[in-house]
Amino acid sequence: MTTCKAFCISVLCSFTLISSHASHAAEAASGAKKADTPPAQNLAFEEIELDSLDTTGFFSRKPVKIKGYLLRARGAGKSPGAVLVPACNGLLSGDGKNIRINYRKMARHLNGLGMTVLLIDGFNPRGFTEICTQSGKSRSIDTLVRLKDSFGGLLYLRSRDDMITDKVFLVSWGATGSFQAMNKGSPYAEKAGAGFTAAIMFYPECDRVDGQFAPYAPIQMFVGEKDTWNPASA
Repeated sequence: MTTCKAFCISVLCSFTLISSHASHAAEAASGAKKADTPPAQNLAFEEIELDSLDTTGFFSRKPVKIKGYLLRARGAGKSPGAVLVPACNGLLSGDGKNIRINYRKMARHLNGLGMTVLLIDGFNPRGFTEICTQSGKSRSIDTLVRLKDSFGGLLYLRSRDDMITDKVFLVSWGATGSFQAMNKGSPYAEKAGAGFTAAIMFYPECDRVDGQFAPYAPIQMFVGEKDTWNPASA
């Protein structure tokens, strides 16, 4: 835990950039009436298909197709973006029909700041709703796969004409490989052309980083000291 804390730095400056962009976007759309902006609770998530950096086989270069749920920024002009990667419980409820409330609330909060938000679902396309009930090393979808899905989301947002391509943030929960995603030595950041602008991590896994960890961008980490499922000492 001490090692993890030593590498975590504040991303308040990043949120300042987000809020600043939201203000500029609001000014650009000043001709529109306030009543024309739909309330957050009525905003629709658009289901999309995207490529993971994961491939269909060891010798294959064909990318695995995963799903995402896109919440577009309101207003005219380009927007910053965020890739949200869920914990082992998965993005969707057990019946696969609804986005879990904590991820939905975070997406709408960031969208309210002027961001286009992409929620990653790499579980259901691979035939799983969750992996919490699978023990560590026997998990069908491991940390590396989830890391590759994150970068697939980054590349997707960067491919869009309505995005500020150098302002894409990572928000992750659990063992998604988020520290490796933010490491200067990450080969996946190189494959993506550049990594994320900054990262917010909830309960990140700190022990799976190739080489010495050196973040290339700001990180903010949140853990629960007395949490019994994913304790801070883990």
